[in-house]
Amino acid sequence: MFKSDNETTTHADAILTPMKRQKNVITTSILVILFTTLIMGKAQPVTAQQEGGVTLSARAGLDGYCKDNTWLPVSVTVENQGANAEGFVEVGIVGNGVGNNVYAEAIDLPNGARKQVQLLAFPEGFVSEVAVQYTSGGNELSGDIVRVDCLQEGDRLFGLLAGNPSAYSFLNDLDSNSNEAFLAQLNASEFPESPEGLEALDGLVIANFDTGQLNEAQVNAIQQWVTSGGQLVVMGGTGWQKTAVGLEELMPFTPNGTNQATSFSALERFAPSEDSIEGSSIIATGTPKTSASTLVRQGSQNLVIVDKLGYGEVYYLAFDAAAVNGWDSGLINLFNTLFTPVGTQPGWRGGFQSWNNADSAAGVFVELGLPSFFLICSLLCMYVVVLGPINLIVLQRLGKREWAWVSVPGLVIFFSLLTMVLGSQIRGGQARLNRVAVVQVQPGAEVARVDGLVGIFSPSRSNYEVALNGGLAAHPIPSFSGGGDWRIEGAGDEAILPNVRVDAGGIERFAVQGYVSKPEFGHTLSLSIHDTGVLLKGSIQNLSGITLENAVLFYPGNYRELGDFQAGGQETVTINITKNDQATYAGLSTAGDEPFQPIYFSEDEMLQALNDGTSYYSDREGFLKQNLINALMQNETSAIGRGSGIYLAGWATDQVLDVSLKKSFRAEDRTLYIITLEPEILTESGNITLYPALFDWYVLDGQDNGYGEVTPYGMYTYRNSYGLEFKLAQEIEYSSIESMILRLMASGSPGTFGLEVSLWDFSENTWALLSIDDFGRHEIPSPERFVGPQTTIRMQINDVQNLGDTIQTSDFTLLVNP
Repeated sequence: MFKSDNETTTHADAILTPMKRQKNVITTSILVILFTTLIMGKAQPVTAQQEGGVTLSARAGLDGYCKDNTWLPVSVTVENQGANAEGFVEVGIVGNGVGNNVYAEAIDLPNGARKQVQLLAFPEGFVSEVAVQYTSGGNELSGDIVRVDCLQEGDRLFGLLAGNPSAYSFLNDLDSNSNEAFLAQLNASEFPESPEGLEALDGLVIANFDTGQLNEAQVNAIQQWVTSGGQLVVMGGTGWQKTAVGLEELMPFTPNGTNQATSFSALERFAPSEDSIEGSSIIATGTPKTSASTLVRQGSQNLVIVDKLGYGEVYYLAFDAAAVNGWDSGLINLFNTLFTPVGTQPGWRGGFQSWNNADSAAGVFVELGLPSFFLICSLLCMYVVVLGPINLIVLQRLGKREWAWVSVPGLVIFFSLLTMVLGSQIRGGQARLNRVAVVQVQPGAEVARVDGLVGIFSPSRSNYEVALNGGLAAHPIPSFSGGGDWRIEGAGDEAILPNVRVDAGGIERFAVQGYVSKPEFGHTLSLSIHDTGVLLKGSIQNLSGITLENAVLFYPGNYRELGDFQAGGQETVTINITKNDQATYAGLSTAGDEPFQPIYFSEDEMLQALNDGTSYYSDREGFLKQNLINALMQNETSAIGRGSGIYLAGWATDQVLDVSLKKSFRAEDRTLYIITLEPEILTESGNITLYPALFDWYVLDGQDNGYGEVTPYGMYTYRNSYGLEFKLAQEIEYSSIESMILRLMASGSPGTFGLEVSLWDFSENTWALLSIDDFGRHEIPSPERFVGPQTTIRMQINDVQNLGDTIQTSDFTLLVNP
């Protein structure tokens, strides 16, 4: 696929580039040496002492851990005690039949220099080690083989920045079902400086650590990682000052002192366990930020505070978990609760999910169509007529019919050349670049995340140098069928693919990821909750210089087409979300049920809305959009959906990806913008109905039983036991709970009811089995027992009789008093 002209020797056969061969025919002895070298095939790595004293050390992954198809950070330190050197630090990954992938950065090493660099590599297939080397002039001066441990699918990885890491070893015990948890002990010197380097983390804990050691790039990386869905926990306690010094803008709490806490009963209720907290502990005191919510409060002391940032969350614990005595199982339950993954997040949150669809989207050149049917028919008719009747008539009039043996081949050659010329004109003489991007705009974020696909079409076999600017990270599109070689060379925010080989009429593809300037959109939207439904009302302002084509406003249960949203324009909406605007799941209508229900598996709906009715089977642009949306909202085995948020989405033809060729080329640009809108929630003076779509849901316990992932909607229960947690997505103030309705609806006509349904009793810290013997709507007695902090409801479902029912709906509606 990709091959480089920068050829280097190898280290431990891991980076496969041919050695430089020299021809010398002066003496027989040199010919013998050359013949021996050719037989050997590869040169052994040259030691640092032999080549001038360059030494190298490297650490790969997050404390050695990595995940498949997720960015792998590599920290490399090189030192030169010999002659001045100019060359590359190279990270080579040889996957399972996927070719030789090399990620390099240019580094100059004068005598006495010692430099540290961070590179990003993209492991594909089974990877157990990476090869790191420093090369100069095509020769390896120093190298090392670094082992990595790529986790199994479903395993969780938590990062830890702490002054005393061993005190937080309980994080290793955050196992979920058959999956394991791993703890990566991190430090400031090797901490990633880009959010891509943190993507393998399922959570990050910072405690009793001087965050002033982190540079600006590292702090920005944490913020952007959280915005993309990361979960960060920052602790207080005795080390609150040094822990907060570098994270003040990111934390949901502003600490200003300490206090001695002697009771933690509220914390024990929040994360119940068989243990109890012993003794007292120092806690940080201060003020929560206006956007934050307090999850646990002991009297006037805030113990657990949370704030949302984009798709992610930042928690502040006023105490240091390492100083809490006798509560080992409680700490595990606490962090399992904090790090519970949100189930209602949209599929596009983490970039591309289906690389098969991404590969298809990168290869669709809308302006590079096939010749028209009329042109082909006209050419064929002309060929037949000229070769047959006209040729015969002309030869008869000339009286030279015997010349047919010359005229027929001549006409065939003529039309062949004509066809080639026409085909060349249609295809064009220039290379073409297809740049497809998805830009996610989050409120509160300073930049926007961009995930992109690039396709290179060549009219003839050629090699291209590709330039990437703006700090874009690039990698080959993962392929399970194997691939060729890949090499990228970077320096700062600029990088090149030095030698991309494309066959005549062929297309080479790769993916990029990074951050771009955030386009500005404003709004005055509000959600008014009333007895008959929810009213979405207000205006959206396009403050950017971008016109969104086929703009669509998505909201739970439906969408509104806005047409072209002009730059500088404004759209006013008034949408009464009633029982007629219901979501559907797997073709099962929910009309006549609860209003304002979440919608999940909805890639077809998004295609219909964003394609403006265009058939993606017959239209090239429609086909590109179909594959792009499916790449975002499907993994290789199932659909993901768009969650329960409110989003503005639309297309544009502006250039977002700063990717170009060194040769002359023509470019096609298509960008999908997805803007998250967070409306203000308004309530009436009477009772307030908290509908299902006001809740995020989380998987507490349970696993894929072979029939689909755990979900409240469309869950097949055969031989399965699982737990779900529902939590208000946005804080709504109320004084008391009037009633709670559990909707437990089955698809089709189920027979015997074989489920046990339990709710967590926050007052007794135990599971309470409900008296339910049929599907339907069930009012729960004493509902306040089952609603915890942040309006949290926990439910367990157990298929005790192994009947295998499909639960179409399992969610809650609360009626609360203002």
